[in-house]
Amino acid sequence: MTQEQYSQLYGYLTLYLCPRLGSVTIAKIAQFLAIPVYDIPNLSPHELTRLGVKAKQINALHNPDRHKIQKTLDYLQCHPATTVLMQHEVTYPERLLMCHGAPLFVFVEGDPKLLQAPQIAIVGSRFASDYGKKHARSIAAELAHNHWVVTSGLAQGIDAQAHRGTLAYTGATIAVLGHGLDTMYPKFHAQLRQQIVAVGGAIVSEFLPFEGAQPGHFPKRNRIISGLAEGTLVVEAKAKSGSLITAQHALQENRDVFALPGCAGTEAAQGCHALIKEGAILVEDATDILSHYPALQKNNEDGASSIENSHKDPIDHKNMPTTSDNGQVSLANSDLLDSVGFVVTELEMIVAKTGLTLPIVLAKLLECELSGDVQAVPGGYIRIK
Repeated sequence: MTQEQYSQLYGYLTLYLCPRLGSVTIAKIAQFLAIPVYDIPNLSPHELTRLGVKAKQINALHNPDRHKIQKTLDYLQCHPATTVLMQHEVTYPERLLMCHGAPLFVFVEGDPKLLQAPQIAIVGSRFASDYGKKHARSIAAELAHNHWVVTSGLAQGIDAQAHRGTLAYTGATIAVLGHGLDTMYPKFHAQLRQQIVAVGGAIVSEFLPFEGAQPGHFPKRNRIISGLAEGTLVVEAKAKSGSLITAQHALQENRDVFALPGCAGTEAAQGCHALIKEGAILVEDATDILSHYPALQKNNEDGASSIENSHKDPIDHKNMPTTSDNGQVSLANSDLLDSVGFVVTELEMIVAKTGLTLPIVLAKLLECELSGDVQAVPGGYIRIK
């Protein structure tokens, strides 16, 4: 890690440790001022106060927990197989960056390039039936056979079967954790975790390495699972299930949601049947998923060994909007407003229509939000007037 990267990561870790300062607010501050996210802790108390940052948060930004930061930096130095992908870097996964509230950084044990590859997330009940386990495993294996990466949460039940099904074809799989990389939950999946890394897969976490599993961590983990993937398959879920949170995140980001039907009247099938009634794509085998992505599937077949051939070029995260002499972002918003409809418009669609880079589009959107022309909503933006 270079001195510059060290300084940038220090800024990100300072923001992460700041209480009640979420990634959405952090991103809006950076976009409004047209500065890199990691420079926010360097703002003066006066500047931060003007932006609505509370006194306790300002103190945390200027006096961070240096012990926790140093402990994280030491972990990275002692574990060369672990990398950290920061939001401004081209190595940060593009699909995840497009998500509302994307994590400031992610730690990756294994192959970080895998996070850019086309993926399908498979999630479901921890207490799955034999029926659910069998289908999760077979669908994952068929996806891996067709050169797709399978992403899940390394939990018992459906998650574990999805990972194992992928490994059966020595396919690459990504496990997203609800705790730091230096811990393991559940402990009996330690060997499965080692197998994933050994065959070229990746273990991902947004939590500091020493942070243990907490109930509030898993909903946050779920947004990364769906955020990395083109679509999410739910295999067995009760009416109130964590897997449905993952599906909800996917829907909010306008990603595809697939569901495996179960036996009518059973508790384990209620969540999947509700998703199908609401428009999720019914899946009986992997073909139902593969047929939904003909272009990506062709790219996978034409260049299975090259992630670059199967995914578009990374965004230039460093291409920041220009500023005027008074420090405000200089924007001509008519082209942007023409790209936002009076129904929900995906961020990806706005970027495509304007032909601008993502950071510039986000800065323009923030300006339009402040002027009351558009509003951020789940799944994208909507024009107000």
